[in-house]
This record gives sequence, C-alpha cells and structure tokens, in this order.
Amino acid sequence: MTDKYAIQEAARDGKILTVEALLTENPKLIFSKDQDERTALHWACSSGHLNIVLSILKPRGKEIEIDDMLDSSGWSPVHIAASAGYEEIFDTLMSNNPQPDIDLPTNQGTAVIHLACSKKHYDIVKKSIETYKCKTRAKDKMGYTPLHRAASVGDFRIVELLLKSGVNVNATDKEDWTALMHAEAEGWTDVVELLKANGAEITKKD
Repeated sequence: MTDKYAIQEAARDGKILTVEALLTENPKLIFSKDQDERTALHWACSSGHLNIVLSILKPRGKEIEIDDMLDSSGWSPVHIAASAGYEEIFDTLMSNNPQPDIDLPTNQGTAVIHLACSKKHYDIVKKSIETYKCKTRAKDKMGYTPLHRAASVGDFRIVELLLKSGVNVNATDKEDWTALMHAEAEGWTDVVELLKANGAEITKKD
C-alpha cells in the first residue's frame, strides 16, 4: 500500500492513533477504498482490531451503511468478520445503526451463514440463526446451502444446529449433491449418521 491508502494500512496494522488522526482530519476517509475496494473497516475486521472497528463506527455526523461498504468481491466487513471468526467484531458490526443485512450475499452468493459454517465458527452460526434470524436455507451460486457447507467440513455441532433450525436435509446443489453426499465423500461418518437419523435420503442419486 502507498500513502494514498494510509488509513487502510493503519487499520490493518492496528495503529489506532493514526486512524483517528486521519479521520479527524478527513471523516470521509471512512468510505475511501483501496485497489481491492476495501475500506479501513474491512482491514480492521480482517486483522481483528476491535478497538479500530469501534473507533470507525462511532458517530461522526453521518450514519454508516455497512452494507454499502463492499469490496471487489462483494464482501462487506460483516462477511470478513464472520469468516475470520472474530465474534466480538461481528457483534459490534451487527449492533450498528442501521443494522447490516445478515443475509447480504457476496458476488458468489455466499452469506454470513455460509462463511461461518465453512470455517466452523459455531458461535457465529448460532448467533446468526438465533439472534439475527438469518435464512438457513439460502443457496449460493453453486447451490450450496449452509448445511452443505457444514457437512463438507464435518462439523457435527453446526450440522446438528442447522437441522434443529428446520433446514431441508435433502436440498441439492447444482451437481444434485445433498449434504449427505458431501459428508460421505469427505468421510465424516458421525455427520453421515446424524443426517441419516434426521431424514436424509440414502438412495438419492446425483
């Protein structure tokens, strides 16, 4: 990065005094983007700097629409925090006014719930479902549901949580694969048995 992206660099490196000095001089830098269209908030979230996230989000005379802060892949800071597993940052972002859309899709159609399932972030998955009421049946552009994602990585607890939330255990992706097929392909025996016990069709073909 160059001086042109000084605030992104400072947010990435945890330099809160630099971030605050830059924003005091020019509050509009909150919305400035680097070559990947990432804001300072994106970088603070990806690096896990809660103090900088709080500083950026504090009232400065203009509401911050986090859903409008998308990088070139369509990721908002919320997607980044969920994927990285930074629960406190995730909660801070979701407490913003206006509250971000928990179901906002990236360019690939992935929502927070997909990302958290893929990375085995149980607590973020649980909050997304129970606190923020996300859509647990949402499909990304590959047709994957959160259940497909959780079954693929063999996370028993998340699969169990999703099943209790009322997902379609036999939903298929674009290759006509169910979550059971993904679990079997990866060798997750415990998840396979859990899915079968909850109505997964064992004779279904792709």
